[in-house]
Amino acid sequence: EINFTTGEIVGSGLVKFAEAPNQDGDVVDLRFERVEIDGDDRDERKAVILLPGGSFTNLNKPDLNIWRNVLVRQGYVVFVQEYRVTAFANLSNLQGYIGAIVDAVHDHKAMIRFLREDAQDDNNQRVDSEYIIAGGHSAGAITALHAAYLDNDNVAEMPALAQIVAAKGGLEGTVGVTGYDTDVEGVINLAGGLNAVTTIDEGEPWLFSVHGSADLVVPAEEFVFGGLTI
Repeated sequence: EINFTTGEIVGSGLVKFAEAPNQDGDVVDLRFERVEIDGDDRDERKAVILLPGGSFTNLNKPDLNIWRNVLVRQGYVVFVQEYRVTAFANLSNLQGYIGAIVDAVHDHKAMIRFLREDAQDDNNQRVDSEYIIAGGHSAGAITALHAAYLDNDNVAEMPALAQIVAAKGGLEGTVGVTGYDTDVEGVINLAGGLNAVTTIDEGEPWLFSVHGSADLVVPAEEFVFGGLTI
């Protein structure tokens, strides 16, 4: 019997799920670490993908440790996912900042497709492909939110965004495997934000959101960076 309360939390080490070019043109590996209770041998497990923050310039994975462990002890298998980051100088203009968000969104969607392909084929990750939650902190939450809720109608309302999305292969992107949907069950937003609240439509995935009113990095009310309001 699996003891989720006191069982040891273990990680798989880093596993590559795709690769993609960064804003400097260098191809980088995209990886994840699977975190679970030792001895969890269930064939289909509800999954949470967590994306770390780091202002799209680095990945602050330790900031997710508490939330990761809480979710594992609730019976989820958790995947801490990497995504492409860039130099701070590339974020000083609207095109570079939007490009960083779109790259991260594409990487996240590639991770979802990877899990769904694996569930259909080898089942190495033993995930219930019908129950995948997306979540993240700061820049990672911004990524998860836009991946879950941004649609073509929203994109069309922002010409700068539409141009970059089109150049990078559309909303789904071309990273990793294709042919699998990227819908999620829900989103855990830890200090992230969307370009507009109206991006979320009725009937879309549920949202659990936590944001400190004293947050100076991504202010809860409004955040403007690189000419983009979040």
